Amino acid sequence: KRSALTFHHVSFMASRGLDATMASLVFTVMAPFSLAGTLLAGALADRFVVRCLLVTAQGMLLAALLWSVTISMAWQALIYGGLLGLTSGFGMTLQSVGWPTYFGRRHLGSIRSVATAGMIASAAIGPLPFGWRFDLTGSYSQGIAVFLALPVISAAAAAAATPPHR
Repeated sequence: KRSALTFHHVSFMASRGLDATMASLVFTVMAPFSLAGTLLAGALADRFVVRCLLVTAQGMLLAALLWSVTISMAWQALIYGGLLGLTSGFGMTLQSVGWPTYFGRRHLGSIRSVATAGMIASAAIGPLPFGWRFDLTGSYSQGIAVFLALPVISAAAAAAATPPHR
């Protein structure tokens, strides 16, 4: 989801009527919001159940995706960048906490290596159909509409996840 939007960021912003300079400015907003998301998730992970926070992270991503289709002015693009950055930082921290919580530490290296390979492959492949839909339709809306299902499915899976019992 995020990699497709990131790879096509300048073109996506252009499709929303914004120039490359504004697209670059959106990237500069993402970084501090990602830092804030990291710190926020770290503080919350010590107080709340990780799966609930994972559901929250998917809700944040869903909000960013929904907001992306409203962009027509610079301020909207900046809010989108903030939402996407916050979501990114929040999610990265929760991954670090979630893996040992749900899988323990004993085989964490093996488990993470397989999962990370899958995540990298998905990130590499994801931008292709997103760009292909744009080439066919001249809009990113259909691609984003399909992506809307992913955080919903992920949130449901996170909500259903329970840590293993010893």
